[in-house]
Amino acid sequence: VFYFSLLPPQYHFNRVTCQDWFQLSLKEGLTVFRDQEFTSDLHSRSIKRIEDVNGLRTFQFAEDAGPMKHPVRPESYIEMNNFYTFTVYEKGAEVIRMIHTFLGEDGFQGGGKLYFERGGGQAVTIDDFISAMNDANDFNFDAFMTWYSQPGTPEVEIKTNYNVDSHSYCVTIKQLGEYTYYLPIRYGLLNDQGGEVDQGVLC
Repeated sequence: VFYFSLLPPQYHFNRVTCQDWFQLSLKEGLTVFRDQEFTSDLHSRSIKRIEDVNGLRTFQFAEDAGPMKHPVRPESYIEMNNFYTFTVYEKGAEVIRMIHTFLGEDGFQGGGKLYFERGGGQAVTIDDFISAMNDANDFNFDAFMTWYSQPGTPEVEIKTNYNVDSHSYCVTIKQLGEYTYYLPIRYGLLNDQGGEVDQGVLC
């Protein structure tokens, strides 16, 4: 169980708050992710994930493809209402989820603990959160930060080939589109009886 889910969001963000409005996705993305994980623990994780992805594809993908597209951490705004978007909230939660995927449950919790230790009683930034995840896990997130600065939806082309003679499975992954992103890809392999052969995360 992801430990942030044990605490209400007002506890997190009374103890640690955002330095300015440009950091809003740190608060809201983390809260949405926390709520998704809490609901998944109470009910069906698979069904909850399908529901969340369907919502993301329907609303946030459309926002990213339209004239109002913007990064998870915007650089400017006309009025405060501009910040209350699917990108800041739902895509922000997916960015947090990718960090969790890279680090695993224990690594993410370790980073979260360090984040609260450093940031207690302070106004912090997204960079402070990432720095805590970096330092607690000795994991370099520098290339990952484009998720916070670039708008748009990544396009990934995946080609696969199974060699029967060598029993090897080859996967070729290529990013398309205007921007490139550093992203984890979770995979699983099944045999012809439906049993799991291997699973993991490609970084």
